[in-house]
Amino acid sequence: MVAAAGRGRILMWEGGSLWLFDVIPASGRASNTTDFHSHHAVQVTLSLGGQFELRTRDQRISTDAAVAPDVSHIFEAVGSVANLFIEPESRPGRAIAHSLFGRSPLAPVPPGLVADLVDQLKLSFADVHKDDAALIALGRSLCCWAP
Repeated sequence: MVAAAGRGRILMWEGGSLWLFDVIPASGRASNTTDFHSHHAVQVTLSLGGQFELRTRDQRISTDAAVAPDVSHIFEAVGSVANLFIEPESRPGRAIAHSLFGRSPLAPVPPGLVADLVDQLKLSFADVHKDDAALIALGRSLCCWAP
């Protein structure tokens, strides 16, 4: 039997998806790390009590952060983390890109901006019986925080 690497839920809707993870460190390692990769979605990574780091070739951030579309990056995590992926051509995707990516393709999410939603997300993810509709509603709300 193969040991679990963690637990998670993936929720999708038109224009976005929310990936919730409780990442268990791989055998002999302190965390799990991706290789450099890119995708066309805006990625917003939020701690749900876990720790993570996002890295580009020039920058590292280990607080709630966003990665611009098509930017090569590494994601390293342990514990509970959420990745929100947003279609960059959508209204929320354009708003987030406009508000965060002026100077860098990797940017911190301003502290406190989504704290209430993150708290709700932590509670909802911890409740294994929480239905998908409630989590999708939280994911959609997270997409709309930018002005």
